[in-house]
Amino acid sequence: MELHPVDGVHLAEAADWPAGRAYACYQAGLIYAAFGQFAEGLDHLQRGLDLAIRIDHRQWIAGAHSCLGEAHVFLLEPGAAREHLQIGLAMALDVGSSWWAGSGTGSPLAN
Repeated sequence: MELHPVDGVHLAEAADWPAGRAYACYQAGLIYAAFGQFAEGLDHLQRGLDLAIRIDHRQWIAGAHSCLGEAHVFLLEPGAAREHLQIGLAMALDVGSSWWAGSGTGSPLAN
């Protein structure tokens, strides 16, 4: 059985689970970006961020910003990377998410 990055998105949609869909979108986006499919990756990352904002899931907003920052690092876009990483780090610290705080501080661009 072959799996695709968007399989999680489809499962979360079928379960009518907006928080799961937001998480799956930005994780799928990071996978696409990591494999050089940047247009698809940025689209999914942005959709995940937009949904996380819409449902006010602050930890997933932090995660989506962190992942968008990583994608912009892949694209050699330090300005956009820094912006997303700094927002993600600030939000992670605000909600007490050590996972996303650690992820956001992993890049020198976050500081």
